[in-house]
Amino acid sequence: MFRQYLQTAFRNQRKHLSFTLINVFGLALGLSAFFLINAYVHFENS
Repeated sequence: MFRQYLQTAFRNQRKHLSFTLINVFGLALGLSAFFLINAYVHFENS
């Protein structure tokens, strides 16, 4: 069952490549901003 979910997910990613790239780029940007802000706050509090 899990294999079918993965196949469907990869098929949809290939079909909508530009939307997938925008989402992955946004996720990477958000995570990097979170980690930078977290490091800054940790540095200021110590």
